[in-house]
Amino acid sequence: MRRVTSLAAALLLLAGPVLAQGEEGFAAATLENGASIAFGLLRTGQAQATATLGEAVLPRSNAVTRVLWDRESGAYFGYRVEVTRDGVGFRVAFGPLEDSRVADELRARAGCAGCPAPVPLNAPAPRFPPPQRLAEGEALTLELLSNPTTGERILDVLKVSARPVTTSDLQAAVQRARYVQAALARAAIHVARGRYLSAAASYRGALEIQPRDPVLHNRLGMCYQNAGERELARREYATALELNPRYAEVWNNLGTMEASAKRLEEAVDAYKKAIAIKPDLAAAWKNLGSAYIGLERPKEAFEAYQEAFRLDPTVVENQAQGLPIGGVDAAEQWFLLAKLLAANGHVDAALEFLGRARDAGFDDVDRVRADPDFLPLLEDPRLEALFPPEE
Repeated sequence: MRRVTSLAAALLLLAGPVLAQGEEGFAAATLENGASIAFGLLRTGQAQATATLGEAVLPRSNAVTRVLWDRESGAYFGYRVEVTRDGVGFRVAFGPLEDSRVADELRARAGCAGCPAPVPLNAPAPRFPPPQRLAEGEALTLELLSNPTTGERILDVLKVSARPVTTSDLQAAVQRARYVQAALARAAIHVARGRYLSAAASYRGALEIQPRDPVLHNRLGMCYQNAGERELARREYATALELNPRYAEVWNNLGTMEASAKRLEEAVDAYKKAIAIKPDLAAAWKNLGSAYIGLERPKEAFEAYQEAFRLDPTVVENQAQGLPIGGVDAAEQWFLLAKLLAANGHVDAALEFLGRARDAGFDDVDRVRADPDFLPLLEDPRLEALFPPEE
């Protein structure tokens, strides 16, 4: 069994291709508590890779510092892993590097004559995954880096055992990781084409290998939700939350299910749980605003929309195709979105959304003219074209 979680150093890039698993060995260490930990790199999207990425494991009592560095530039990044043994397996917790110690140890490593001086990779601090529990024989895959242009990703396959992890053990774990990544790629293609049940089949195949991965259960739930299989979707979301109760995106998805069933108070509760966990989740703020409209609470709706827009100015227009949701006054929703855009100086978009409000039945032009947020539109002739004076 194995699981995947995301290390939020995503969207960082290293110069040069990455060491392909099998071209050299793997990095491993035995800790003071007797746990054996091993790491194997996996790169998606490129079968042959040149070994320009060095890797190291630096033991620290019952923790390990996992470091990867570019032999061409000297830039390095990585993370710390602390392993605690208990009666049923291992608790694995993640943390940031200790840069000064890492640099000193990289300088002292043999076999790197002529390598540039090591320097930390200039990148935002990663958002580490929560502590994970691994049973004996279970592996974990961390997504380290991704290239937003090509879609290529660098992953680290991590295996912990009470006995020494062999090369064949780790190679088997990496092969299973490759299978899962291929299944995810197939699922993404199906989702892009609207074939949600076909995507669900790919996710189920991945879950046969990593049955306790909350991300996969969430994605499977989304496929079922889009295919109209509500009970199956709810079951997958519940499983994802059992595995990770602080999975904000799942709470947001549950909110959309409640909203589509016109259970708007329940939807608000779910969106608030998502926001409490992840306050910068713009989609949850936008969805909260929509639910407030359905509950005829326009002031709170506008405040939620404002926060969504502050976090991600594209969230309104990018998600506009999904509006309105069930139980929500479409005209009021488009009106408030137009008000939001006008207040932030997006005149063209505000007029477009005001037109959608008109088409949905909004005709109170005096409300527009009396609202100071619409001031940028009042002298625009397109406003009069939307609401021509009555003869």
